[in-house]
Amino acid sequence: STFSNLTMVAEKKTGALLAWCCTSTAKLSGLNEEQINKSELIGKKLGVAFQLIDDNLDYSPKSEKDFAKDLKSGLINFTTLELITLFPERLYPVHQLRKKDFSHTPWSEEE
Repeated sequence: STFSNLTMVAEKKTGALLAWCCTSTAKLSGLNEEQINKSELIGKKLGVAFQLIDDNLDYSPKSEKDFAKDLKSGLINFTTLELITLFPERLYPVHQLRKKDFSHTPWSEEE
């Protein structure tokens, strides 16, 4: 499914980075293999959580990010997937934005 693909991407990007951070410090601290493996899992989960928050900020008017930046770059993030799942009528406008057609934004920042 698309959701599991997005989770896999988050795990391989942000999750992998944070897993490395947690694992490397666990190894340098001399922890045992089980503790190192748990540290890696914590890092992956933190990475996915971070990505979910970052994806929500992509649509937040309080964020300093460019509104719908991921979508304008052709990317469907977790928040966009949830949007088109809850509001299927927005699927076509989302596809238009992914094609770099910014002539009509299908929703405002306030929505």
